[in-house]
Amino acid sequence: MPAVRDFAAVAEYLPKCQNTHMRECDEIDWQSWELVRGNQRTLLGEQLRRELGDAHQLYEAVERLNVIARDGASDDILVVDPKETLEAYVVHLAWSDGPNEDVSFPSTCSTSKLLLPLTYR
Repeated sequence: MPAVRDFAAVAEYLPKCQNTHMRECDEIDWQSWELVRGNQRTLLGEQLRRELGDAHQLYEAVERLNVIARDGASDDILVVDPKETLEAYVVHLAWSDGPNEDVSFPSTCSTSKLLLPLTYR
């Protein structure tokens, strides 16, 4: 494993996006993202819980997940699991009424917290 100060090299050791319908997390343009707070954070968290089926990779952690930011240019949200020290997740919400039968939805991508803008860590 590379030294922690070499953040770009760390990304090579982390799992890549689990879903081919979504770009890799290291390709995200963070310029259109903004922090979420209060009611917006609550509403986005409720929608995430509504959409995650029991076979989704984040299902077991769904009650612990915290919504940190959202992309103003898409329906992507940034979530973290407080028990997970290294990874954060980008989830593309579909705004559906319930879980999709396809376990790869909502599309989810994991990235190192070290690669996030400082505002979102």
